[in-house]
Order: sequence, then structure tokens, then C-alpha cells
Amino acid sequence: PGPGRTGASGALPAGAAADAASNASLASNTLSVTYTAPVAPPPTVLLSTASSSVSAPFTVNAVFSQSVTGVTLGDFIVTNGTASTLGGSGSAYSILVTPTAAGAVTVSLPANAAVNSTSVGNAVSNLLTTTYTPPDVTPPTVLLSTPSSSVTAPFVVTATFSETVTGVALNDFNVTNGSASALSGSGMTYTVTISPAASGAVSVTLPVGAAFDAASNVSLLSNTLSVTYTAPVAPAVLLSTSSSSVTGAFTVNAVFSQSVTGVALNDFVITKG
Repeated sequence: PGPGRTGASGALPAGAAADAASNASLASNTLSVTYTAPVAPPPTVLLSTASSSVSAPFTVNAVFSQSVTGVTLGDFIVTNGTASTLGGSGSAYSILVTPTAAGAVTVSLPANAAVNSTSVGNAVSNLLTTTYTPPDVTPPTVLLSTPSSSVTAPFVVTATFSETVTGVALNDFNVTNGSASALSGSGMTYTVTISPAASGAVSVTLPVGAAFDAASNVSLLSNTLSVTYTAPVAPAVLLSTSSSSVTGAFTVNAVFSQSVTGVALNDFVITKG
């Protein structure tokens, strides 16, 4: 009758019975019945992982509805990744999936990858989909700038980072021929005020590791910002008159080397007049 089937038949022979007139019964027909034994349902399997979004290799759990054998690493079908480290037994197994590139990573287990105690193969699993985002390993860069390369007074330096950072401190700024003060800012943009010490070149840098991003990547070395400082020069003044000998009142001219304000009459010191 075939696997899982058995056949049965029956008949009544002639003379098995008689009627009231003692006539013997004829032979009956032969009744045949085929019995098919019930087949246990195939094992089902559910694939799962802790999160649908990952940034590193992740564990996939395969839980069968029945105890099974025959599961191998090569049975798992992985797109955009590789499977390793198979573990488990009975109805529970696990693998480690290492994504290849950013994007969707899928894992499935085909039908008949494993069998139960009666050699019935499993049904196909669900399709497990996980989104992989590679970890941030890019260090922040920083650019120092100021409006002018020549100054005659304290000036503001702007530090612009390539991404949001924290940890910037005033003493992180390396200044030659000057000092830094008045740090302010947050996120990607910070400013400091540089006060030159003497006429000449003033340079400002920010060293490696002065700040770090959300992934703890430390900032790279900044550019070297160079500014030429010229200290203010006090205006000179020349007093003159038309003659060195006079017999009366005379006019004195005061000529300054640059434009000035604030000159008052009582500023002039006069003897014998």
C-alpha cells in the first residue's frame, strides 16, 4: 500500500448463512480498505535576533518546534553577511552573523535543513531582516580661521569642526606670542579671543585629541593659523610757529603724525605766557 499505509480486506464465503428454506448464502463481495497512518507535522523554525538595527556582528537564534538534528552552518542562507560559530542542540541553535556592508542583512533556513526523530524535515523558516549601520570610525577635523591675517588688537579665532564634538577647553589652544581667553561655543563651532604679546607673528593651533565626537573618535590636528600683529604706535606731535622771535602774541601749530581726538586747550604747557 505504500509508506505509512496498510491494506485490509474481508469477505463472507458461500454457505456462511442460510435462509428459512435452508438455502445457503452465496459468497459475498470482497471489501477492501486502505488505511493511512497520520503523519506528524514537520518541525517549524523561527529565526530571531535581539534588535532589528545593528552596528556590529550579531547573534541569530533558530528555535525549532521539535527537537531536530542535522543542522549545519552551511544550511543558513545569509545575504550581505557571513555566518559563523554555530552552537546549540535539540530545538535551539544559534549562529553569529557578520555584516559585509551597510544596509539590509537577511538570514533564512531552507526546508529540510534538519530532521526530527521520525526523519521528517523542517519547514522553511521566516526571513529575518536586520539593518546594519557601520560604526563611526571617522575622526573629526577642525579648521581655525579669523577675519584678517593682519591685526593691531586682540582678535577672535573660530574653530569649526567637521561634526559635533565635546571636550574643547581653553588650554587646548596652543598660542605662540599671545594668550587665549573667552572660550565659547558648542557643537561644531567654538571661538576664542587671542591677545598678542608683541609685534610680529602670532600662531594658533589645536592639537590632536582636543575634542571627541559621539563615537569617541578624537579630533585631528588643526591647521596652523598665522596672524601678523602690529602694536599700536603712539602719535607724535610737532609744535611750530612762524618765527623764533616775536614782539607780541603768536600762533603755535601742533601737527600730529596721525589723526587724533581729545586735544584741549589746557593740555598745552606754557611758560612765561
